[in-house]
Amino acid sequence: MMKVILETDRLLLREFDLRDAETILELHSNPEVQKYTGEAL
Repeated sequence: MMKVILETDRLLLREFDLRDAETILELHSNPEVQKYTGEAL
């Protein structure tokens, strides 16, 4: 069961789950995303 931290009509903020791993890896590997997260090399 996922722990919901905050929920509105347009947003659901919840804890990370192992099912999120592939998507998170994909985001962290994307240079366009890295420009805005401060992770760009």
